[in-house]
Amino acid sequence: MLAAEGLLGHQHANSGWGTFVDDNRVGATAFMETLEPKDAVGAVKPSILQWKFIDEVAGRIDDAALRQAQQAKDAVRAYQLV
Repeated sequence: MLAAEGLLGHQHANSGWGTFVDDNRVGATAFMETLEPKDAVGAVKPSILQWKFIDEVAGRIDDAALRQAQQAKDAVRAYQLV
């Protein structure tokens, strides 16, 4: 879904439910737990909306000014820009 929206980032949807993230395909080792969420798209949608918000906010940052503040090691100016 994130790729379809043109957004960077990822949403874990694998079989490491509650123990670890083992990067198996979804449902590979915990099939029944994978079926339990009634609305998987609805569960992921808030994350997509959050990524859109973050992307919109990041788009308003003056990249050149931020880079200049970082190079000058001016943390206060960098904080103000963000």
